[in-house]
Amino acid sequence: MKIKVTDPTTWTQDCHPIVSGETAGPMLPGTTVTYDLLNTSATKTPPINQWDAMSHYIGIPDAIYNVNAGATLPSALTSIINWQSIIIEFANGETIDLGRGCVQPGTPTFNSGPTPSGRTAATNTLLSPAQQIVTIF
Repeated sequence: MKIKVTDPTTWTQDCHPIVSGETAGPMLPGTTVTYDLLNTSATKTPPINQWDAMSHYIGIPDAIYNVNAGATLPSALTSIINWQSIIIEFANGETIDLGRGCVQPGTPTFNSGPTPSGRTAATNTLLSPAQQIVTIF
């Protein structure tokens, strides 16, 4: 899975900062994972070991934070961003893209639709940075 977080209040400035990460392994069917905070994502199964932050627009140098190695994303980032989108990649190469685009707050979430083989997925929009939990099952 590929997961992206942004500042949802800055849609007119292209939703910066943007922080992106990928799971370090597959998620097996029938399992659940909860990513409650970016800085603890390496302790989950499958882990997200590092986050790539594009944050220079808000005065924080762009960086890759390897949370598996003990790096911590600064609170100046984690206090303003929340979960934005998830790209689910299936073993057969199909994908589903879920989330909220970089658009005016209140705009509905997007869903790339079912895969050719009929897989579906759904998501909802988190409204505030305090809601830093995403559960995938």
